[in-house]
Amino acid sequence: MSEFASLLAQRPELADRYAAFLASVQGHAAVPERLHALCRARIQQIHGVPPSGLDEATLTQLAATDYSSFSNAETASLRVAEKISLQYHDITDEEVEQVRREVGNDGCVALLTALSFYDVECRLQLTAEALDVD
Repeated sequence: MSEFASLLAQRPELADRYAAFLASVQGHAAVPERLHALCRARIQQIHGVPPSGLDEATLTQLAATDYSSFSNAETASLRVAEKISLQYHDITDEEVEQVRREVGNDGCVALLTALSFYDVECRLQLTAEALDVD
């Protein structure tokens, strides 16, 4: 269990609500589970949080920002995920529009919301580790 998960577990009601919220954005039919996994892993890599749930070859491609073997939806989404953590002001309307074209209006909202929370989750994980919170 991660430091963040341990910290969240101290507040079961909050943990339940957080899990329900993530499930609501991750469970959107327009956004495949793999797309969430790729974006989450890339955001984790950017923050230095060890990613999980994907094979080593895919993680290597993500770390190298080699998106050549990914679908258009995955590539567009990963380009936004690349910026959400440290360069969110640099996300262009065109980049968001490309994501919207690939996953639809509702999918775009769900994915952008999830990306923001993946970023927050990493930041909270790093904070919990730095504070050595039990």
